[in-house]
Amino acid sequence: MKFNLSRIGAIATGVIGTAMIAGTAALAAPATAAPTEGTAAVKYCAKVVGQKGASGKLETLRESCSSNSPEEARQGLRLAGSTKLMTWYSDGGYKGKMISDIYGSYGTCDGAGYGFEPSDDWKDSLSSIRGYGQCNKLRLTNIAKTHSKSFTLPESFGDEIYNNNVGYVKVWHG
Repeated sequence: MKFNLSRIGAIATGVIGTAMIAGTAALAAPATAAPTEGTAAVKYCAKVVGQKGASGKLETLRESCSSNSPEEARQGLRLAGSTKLMTWYSDGGYKGKMISDIYGSYGTCDGAGYGFEPSDDWKDSLSSIRGYGQCNKLRLTNIAKTHSKSFTLPESFGDEIYNNNVGYVKVWHG
């Protein structure tokens, strides 16, 4: 069976605090400090998805989390050669308490792109997405699979049916 490798991707998900939105790695408190009253502890995660078996479907292969840093969460996930495709945000306007960087193991987006189902944590949390490299088109399908729509990246869909309601994500170059 022949597989289209441009559709097989690896995803590294680093859930980080809102300080990362501005592109700065500085956190309000050291990563090892206990959270102050009224703030939630930050959980950093990394996830790799790829093809498992002959289905051709992208699935989670490895996942790692850390309470210290996104770098620690990504250690050991073999991201060398991976390309950043997009960043997911839990709130509209490219912000939120959950932020995930998504990586593809076969280079930046082409016409076929990368398509996959978000993890359960993201299905009901995703509200805005930024694309990187050649990843400039996005198609979202709601969880019930009754609506699907294409967007040009970046896109904040906080007021659409897809806000906190994403069952499938596809990103490509178009």
